[in-house]
Amino acid sequence: MDKIQELDRFLDADTDSNYWSDYGVLRASDLLKTIAPTDLEHLAENWPSRPSKWQIRFADVLGDGDPVQAIPILVDMILKGDDLLAVTACDALRTHLDNGGTPVEASASLMARVEQLHSSRQGLIQESLALLLDRLKNQ
Repeated sequence: MDKIQELDRFLDADTDSNYWSDYGVLRASDLLKTIAPTDLEHLAENWPSRPSKWQIRFADVLGDGDPVQAIPILVDMILKGDDLLAVTACDALRTHLDNGGTPVEASASLMARVEQLHSSRQGLIQESLALLLDRLKNQ
């Protein structure tokens, strides 16, 4: 099995959330680092057709990916994904910005989407989205 198929199957595996957060995300991040750029382009083009769980895990893993490749996919997920996926992608994007990653074009549509998510959340998620808004405005 090639690396992209292995990553695809791993993102879609029927595992509980504890397994994913303790082990799965690390293994998937390692797999992501081994796939060819053209394979990542394929995933970037096809993420909308994948199941919700797969999409969320992919966004989670992109937080550890190469910023040049990951950031455009994360922005696309924020703009086009459902709220749960968008919040996950926001968290991954904030990780890249916190680590001095590639600057992000803070388009009006991206800012509006993050602001909408921020205003509809509470607690730690709202705080995390506020940090992302600050990073986007002040990068």
